[in-house]
Amino acid sequence: MLIEWLKDPDANVRSLGAAVLGGIGPAAKEAVPALIEALNDPVAGVRRSIKEALAKIESAPRRP
Repeated sequence: MLIEWLKDPDANVRSLGAAVLGGIGPAAKEAVPALIEALNDPVAGVRRSIKEALAKIESAPRRP
């Protein structure tokens, strides 16, 4: 459901969707392709939220 928010007509909803996915962290890995696709968003604030979400999702600790 949150992934659908990334395509909402309202930029605030798109940004919130990205922020919530980022808050989930590494457990939201399945959303990465949708977030990458959404990096083309026309609104700079939404793109910033998406980049922050990707950083949080991909910041999982690496096991040696």
